[in-house]
Amino acid sequence: MENELIRKVVRYEEELNRRVAAEEARSRAWLEEGRARLGMEFDRRKEALDEECARSLAAAGDEAQREATATVARAESRAAALEGIDEGLLKRLIRQHISSILPRGSDDHPDVEG
Repeated sequence: MENELIRKVVRYEEELNRRVAAEEARSRAWLEEGRARLGMEFDRRKEALDEECARSLAAAGDEAQREATATVARAESRAAALEGIDEGLLKRLIRQHISSILPRGSDDHPDVEG
């Protein structure tokens, strides 16, 4: 009787060990499958973000090009307008501007005449 009981306990223990090993194998397979799915999802999202980044960068470059073109056009227009200013008028404007930035009634350079 005692030997029979020991054999039953040993069989149950062996069965439990097989079940535990099988469950560990299923768990490892489940983890690997999960890692693979996560890896694929990561790759998919990274690719989408890379594409969005490239589109955003291209759009920013296009906008910068448009702004630069507009700035150059305004500068060329202003330069063309300034080229037509009479030299006498230009000298008067420069003198007025210089006198407006110099302090009034202050002789900060006594060694310079006029």
